Amino acid sequence: AQVDQSVFEEMIRESLKEMEEKVKEM
Repeated sequence: AQVDQSVFEEMIRESLKEMEEKVKEM
């Protein structure tokens, strides 16, 4: 369960970075 949680957190961080880049473009 801990491993899945860590992977999930990494995915969220990556998605947040992508969203921030898109917002900057706007």
